Amino acid sequence: MSAGYHVLILDGYALMRDILTDFLLKEPACLSAKAVPDVVSAIRHIQQAPVSLVLLDDNLPGEPASAFMERLARLPFHVPVLVLSSGMNHCAVRRLLGLGAAGIVWNTSTMKDLSACVVEVARGATWKDNACLERALGGAPRQLPSWAIPFSERQAQVLKGIAAAQANKEIAARLGVSETSVKCTVQQIFGKTGVRSRSELVRVVMERFPETFVPEMTDPVTG
Repeated sequence: MSAGYHVLILDGYALMRDILTDFLLKEPACLSAKAVPDVVSAIRHIQQAPVSLVLLDDNLPGEPASAFMERLARLPFHVPVLVLSSGMNHCAVRRLLGLGAAGIVWNTSTMKDLSACVVEVARGATWKDNACLERALGGAPRQLPSWAIPFSERQAQVLKGIAAAQANKEIAARLGVSETSVKCTVQQIFGKTGVRSRSELVRVVMERFPETFVPEMTDPVTG
């Protein structure tokens, strides 16, 4: 890798694309970060612009992530792929690694850890997080985390506000409650999901509830 790298983000969710793009563009070594929603757009971009690394969501809506890997393999040049995984589908992750993915990183990783993964894979390395690989390759069933339990109505309302990039004060005004109450609810959500930031929270929730919870999060918060 030269002094910097160009990242292509392939993710089916607009909010995640925005979060990842904004974060990566703040990294000193990132020369560009382009986000696309589907396989066709990703392949087209790779053919038209420099790409040092693809950050691939393993849970693309409407098409398997393996479809991208298969099409990428037919191109006359190599582009490393780092899989951003929820870790819920071991078979899918194993297939992506078998198709040549350079490594995997869990979507519950901190942004700092994600940045380190991106840098290493863009340099041509294979990301070797042994704990991640053992879980993916071993295929052993995992106990569902505590946050697999559905959110309460109030927690869901606050999550909608967070997904809409609203501050606690704005969420409180919409719900007709105190800002302190919203702060307490946010901390409850952080505790349930095990995350430490709002951007990380949105990323985790969108992966865990791609078909049922996420669509509701995009609706305006009503009082």
